[in-house]
Amino acid sequence: MSAELIIMDDKQIGRHFQAATIGYVLDVLPKELQDKLIKGFVEGSVTLSEGEVSTLVDSIAEKLSRLCESKRAQPKLYVVGGTVNDYETLSKLAPRKPLVKTKDDKAKGSMPSLCKWLVEASMDVKSKPTAELKLPIFLRAYVFSKFRDIGDVEKAKVNALTLYVATAGSIVSIIASDLKRGEASYELFLVPGTSESSLKNAGRLYTLLHLKARNLTIEDIIKEILKNESLSYELCILLAIAIHIYNAAILVEKMPSLASIYNVLEEFKLINITPNQRPLVTWEHPLTLTHLYSELEKHEAGGLLLSLYDSITSANRYSGSVERAKDAVAQCVTGLFAYIETKSLEPLLLCVANAQRIMDKFRELNLSDAERSFMGLIKEIARLTTR
Repeated sequence: MSAELIIMDDKQIGRHFQAATIGYVLDVLPKELQDKLIKGFVEGSVTLSEGEVSTLVDSIAEKLSRLCESKRAQPKLYVVGGTVNDYETLSKLAPRKPLVKTKDDKAKGSMPSLCKWLVEASMDVKSKPTAELKLPIFLRAYVFSKFRDIGDVEKAKVNALTLYVATAGSIVSIIASDLKRGEASYELFLVPGTSESSLKNAGRLYTLLHLKARNLTIEDIIKEILKNESLSYELCILLAIAIHIYNAAILVEKMPSLASIYNVLEEFKLINITPNQRPLVTWEHPLTLTHLYSELEKHEAGGLLLSLYDSITSANRYSGSVERAKDAVAQCVTGLFAYIETKSLEPLLLCVANAQRIMDKFRELNLSDAERSFMGLIKEIARLTTR
């Protein structure tokens, strides 16, 4: 049967998740269906024929099935008293295959339960795409007014197709979960805008984000960099994504340059959520990396990103032996971003001086791996300071 895919409004984070799903599968859809979906984001909804519903849902399930084999991050689902239960709400999509909350949804060797379940639920969604369902809490993280009242929450409805597309997008766009900084825990999403350009470029960017490079996922890199408490949370995230995209594009995909994604990156934004009793958006940030990549490539210094990561891991590993190692590498990170913004060489020269002192201490302690990582950092910084 035909069904209307309703695009959620900007008061609901589900809108961005819908954009993530559509962008992720867009290039495998027929051209006519691509055009309809892009137009739908402008108009607020799009009516799909039975065949188009089937094609869209099958494409989402197929891409998710591959993604779930390697992706561990997943969004938190919420249970609020006896009134709101995201597990029960989502289970209405596929009553014969209820989504069951387990003690450890991320047990070693298992697929994240939500991701796997979405693949299994696709047949039911295709058979009843117009079924009316409640809107889960985790898709409404931006809502602070009437929808936060339990009475109005109960009245918020969507159809099965709309809910499926939004829920799938939460898996596509989440890049890390259970992030720790101090006492707080966070989830991090990278979502496209809803412009035609961002939707068309989403598949390419998500492909890079989901790759493993140097045997590391993007979540691995984020969590390692966050161990350096001398760096702000936001800067840790930006640096980690910059490192991962470079690794995935240059080392895995063998792209000669990142120039093809210059200015594409800024069409995407990071959304940071604190998953307490209800999801709380704590900050948003555009993916401002084009100037960083272009400056590094201009000086043939892309290797600086790899050297920074290696130096950060060395500083984390040996922080008990060399007390100021974390501070030194943190200054190099802030110095790099300051240089990109101002073109002043002063913070880079300070970085080199600090890194040299730390390298000498590692040499004295015969920590040759750490010494090499800081030596590489100094060499790469030198590329930027030589004009």
